[in-house]
Amino acid sequence: MLFFPNRDINFGSPEEILTDEDLEKAYGFPAGMLKNKEDMTREQLLQISEALK
Repeated sequence: MLFFPNRDINFGSPEEILTDEDLEKAYGFPAGMLKNKEDMTREQLLQISEALK
């Protein structure tokens, strides 16, 4: 399951629901940043996200 901020939920296999597009919608960050999240703090991710808006 993948939960979205608007309370929508996607069901399916990881291959079906963990697409870059859906991850970006769910987390509000570019998928590339999410995949490297262990190298960044939440604050760094928020700063980068704000800069991209």
